[in-house]
Amino acid sequence: MSEDTIFVSTWDSSHFGVKIAKAYPSLINHVLEIDEFARKHEVALAITRCNASSIPLVHALMKKSHLLMDTLVRYNYDFTKKGAIKTKIDQNIRPAIPSDVSKVKELTRLSFETYNGHFHSDPRLPNELCTAIYANWAVNSVLDDSLADGVYVYDEGKGPEGFITVKKLNEHTSDGVLACVSPESQGKGIYRKLIEYAMHWSVEQDIKVMELGPLLDNYAVQRVWQRLGFEIYSATYTFHKWIKT
Repeated sequence: MSEDTIFVSTWDSSHFGVKIAKAYPSLINHVLEIDEFARKHEVALAITRCNASSIPLVHALMKKSHLLMDTLVRYNYDFTKKGAIKTKIDQNIRPAIPSDVSKVKELTRLSFETYNGHFHSDPRLPNELCTAIYANWAVNSVLDDSLADGVYVYDEGKGPEGFITVKKLNEHTSDGVLACVSPESQGKGIYRKLIEYAMHWSVEQDIKVMELGPLLDNYAVQRVWQRLGFEIYSATYTFHKWIKT
């Protein structure tokens, strides 16, 4: 496996206090390479993602004690085939500024404290740290341009009630990476407005395809995307394996 497909994650390792590696295998023989890499680099936890349709690879991972933690699905919207959306940009949406950081952090914490992602699904990882990693990610996205190409908040004048981060995956593809709406503001259509804003942003950036990737059981957001014309195209499994070092 190459350095792009297996590596030590310094961010995750620092956050949880144990050495964590991430792996993206595509072949069955890669499973043994994950164990070898973990032993060589004294990795405590290997986080592995693979295509859900690669059943022989999935079976090989399970045989080597990699435990399933979550399932992600991917949606996309092809602007070259469907065109730009016709809704107007909501005037309550604006770029995030440093003074928004505390509110963005709190919105994310509230949204992710009951999240069923792979970190929260692992009983060996402290729940509060699992929630905090998403809150820190959101904060750093506001402050660090390398993590997001844009962070936009929904603000009616009393401070952010929701936000979305967007990033260019490549010249022609964008990703709505992270989006949250405060619990007390849900039901007002804010989430949909944020997704629509990200779609307008993508068109302005001359993006051809916008992508989104939720957990399989996050049905509410998927219904919003489907109504906007997004289509599902792939699924990915996330596995954890704790290594005896």
